Amino acid sequence: MPPDRSRFSFKNLSVQLSLIAIGIPTIVLLLFEMYTVRAQTVSLENDLDIMLKNEAVQLSASLSHALFNLDGQACEMICRAALVKQQILKIIIWDNEVKYLEFQGDTYKRDYIEKGIRQIEYPIVFNSEEIGKIRIVATTAFLDEKIEQLKFSSILQVLAVDLVLGLGLFIVLVIRFVTPLRELMVSSGKIAAGDLEHPISVHRGDELGAL
Repeated sequence: MPPDRSRFSFKNLSVQLSLIAIGIPTIVLLLFEMYTVRAQTVSLENDLDIMLKNEAVQLSASLSHALFNLDGQACEMICRAALVKQQILKIIIWDNEVKYLEFQGDTYKRDYIEKGIRQIEYPIVFNSEEIGKIRIVATTAFLDEKIEQLKFSSILQVLAVDLVLGLGLFIVLVIRFVTPLRELMVSSGKIAAGDLEHPISVHRGDELGAL
């Protein structure tokens, strides 16, 4: 019984070879993009920590005189101004280890807390003497959104490179192998049918040309 050649296709073979050929570059690109996203994530986290540290230092300096005089109104004005920033959710002021005042911004929502928070404590000093401390609570929701955008962008870049690379390899395989093989099959079929003078238009210096 002759073999079933109906399922064989040089075009399908080219597609399969193209997929195999782009497999290793895809893995390398994915690893590189994972490393890049991780590095950018660490950078964003560091930026948030630096922002919180700078904010704590500024608030500590601004609140020192108001806290020393136990001026709650002045403390509230200073903290409300800081809460304008979307990342900052809550500011807590302690006076000698006792909670003195607590302020929370308009963006203080339960879903932000569930997504994750970061907080920092910093001493409040007046005349070289520590008179209290401040805690700043910030959401990581905005940070998480940026990280998700980075991941999505990385996936799109890998897909775009794979598409270009796969299409290029497919075109090369079609031009270099599929088209000559088709011409060879047509010519061999005519010769097998009795047309011994039918010319073969495949002129190559490789194994396919020798065939």
